Amino acid sequence: MLSYHEAIKNPLSSAYLICSEDEYLTHSLLQNLNQRSSPQPDDIATFQYDDSTTWGEIKNTCLSLPFFYQKNFIILKKPKLLQVKYKAFQKELENLLPELPNFSTLICLIDPPTNKRTLANSPLGKAFQKNGQIVYIDKVRYYNLDWWLQAELQKHHKKLQSEARDYLIFYLSLMPAISLGFLAQEIAKLALFTNNQFISKEDLMASFSAVPAISQFAITEYLGEKNSVKSFLCLKELRQNHVSELNIFIVIQSYLHKIWQIKIYQQERLSPTEIAQKLHLPPFIVKKELQKVQGFSLTSLYKLIDICAELDYKLKTGTAHYVDIDKLVLTICQTA
Repeated sequence: MLSYHEAIKNPLSSAYLICSEDEYLTHSLLQNLNQRSSPQPDDIATFQYDDSTTWGEIKNTCLSLPFFYQKNFIILKKPKLLQVKYKAFQKELENLLPELPNFSTLICLIDPPTNKRTLANSPLGKAFQKNGQIVYIDKVRYYNLDWWLQAELQKHHKKLQSEARDYLIFYLSLMPAISLGFLAQEIAKLALFTNNQFISKEDLMASFSAVPAISQFAITEYLGEKNSVKSFLCLKELRQNHVSELNIFIVIQSYLHKIWQIKIYQQERLSPTEIAQKLHLPPFIVKKELQKVQGFSLTSLYKLIDICAELDYKLKTGTAHYVDIDKLVLTICQTA
């Protein structure tokens, strides 16, 4: 079973079973396979099929020599292919794989199974391992994003200064989910924002300040400092930018959880480097947050987390009011 990195470098196969947790990387891998299949895009006939397509049509396309093209590129989107109800389809697919001609590439896109071993040990998985490749694309997390950031910045001939990189990773660590497609767009805008090859923290903050999805993390800076004036000004700006109360709450809750973890590790006498390793955060950020957590006792952090649990329930049941977020911000800033 190959990772994304291995799949884009491995020799081409005639069949791929791709289980992906990230749509952006799936699209990127398909582009890579398509481009490597033929240097001339006009030489490839691309077909996209889903659950509404009959098996006969799929098989016929795979085995038929393409007219006016050098190669067939068949993408079969069948998310639930591993389910029992598709057993007959799986069997047909297993029988087809050894017969695939060299002018056809068949790619099956499915939902990731709960257990990778289940897929690898299934008859379908073994058929793909024997006659093609299985690719598993994991969801990208903030702590394993460096490779993607470097590649994306290279496209624009840019580099992040270490402090800018640390701040970006920290902000991303507070996001419940990272959209690489969205992040790629913002990096492209950031590249246009400055003429310098090296992007500074100031460039990063100035460029991203107008992006609600990222600017909302600025409030964590002020909350950590217990600066109520700047916190409420930031809160006002977020609401003017139509950032939802739920999104604002998620960021605040995530930040409180992070500094609670840091406080616990600090009391266990772990070094900043050890804490950084445990939380997958840049050491610079951990040292900075260690200074801020001095203003919070462990007891007060537990109380804040309890308040968040109650507010989380209110937000999810539609009984919360924007004043509840205001109260939470004020409570954090007044916490001893």
